[in-house]
Amino acid sequence: EITAPNDMVVGATGELMNADKVLSATQRKRLKDAETSKTPVLIVSEEEARAAEKGKPTGTKTWIFEAKNVRDFAFAASRKFIWDAMKVDVEGKKVWAMSLYPKEGNPLWGQYSTMVVAHTLRSYSKHSVAYPYPVAYSCHATSGGGMEYPMISFNGGRPEPDGTYSEATKAGMIGVIIHEVGHNFFP
Repeated sequence: EITAPNDMVVGATGELMNADKVLSATQRKRLKDAETSKTPVLIVSEEEARAAEKGKPTGTKTWIFEAKNVRDFAFAASRKFIWDAMKVDVEGKKVWAMSLYPKEGNPLWGQYSTMVVAHTLRSYSKHSVAYPYPVAYSCHATSGGGMEYPMISFNGGRPEPDGTYSEATKAGMIGVIIHEVGHNFFP
């Protein structure tokens, strides 16, 4: 359980068990739509994240995550988070591929992060062992590097303030996401 101000989005090692308590009806519908989408669905939009960033919390919410057979645990919480997600068929099992990122991560993050997570889950599973968990988050970090924990990794790569980016920045971000999500297969 993670109790945070009620204007924050939380991602963590594990499956979210109480979406009905922490997400709005609209966000729950988006999450349901993401189960069958072939592309990432915004669960928390940039507009919602911008509004949360400008506002003040009015209380708290407790996010409940469940994780089995993990060696470690990590979480991220921010009122700035945009959240997108899709379920991916990984060796016959449906797995959540998700990303959490601030507006400063766009357009790179919205365009590539979750798709790269999905690709990594399918590719590593095909060529090694099936992904062992039900979720894989890619969470934006300001550094160029990254760090993995079970089901959640923190990855660098950010465009310039005007939204432009070089091919090297894009390739670096994609590479670090593949690398860190890959560590869920091989810690």
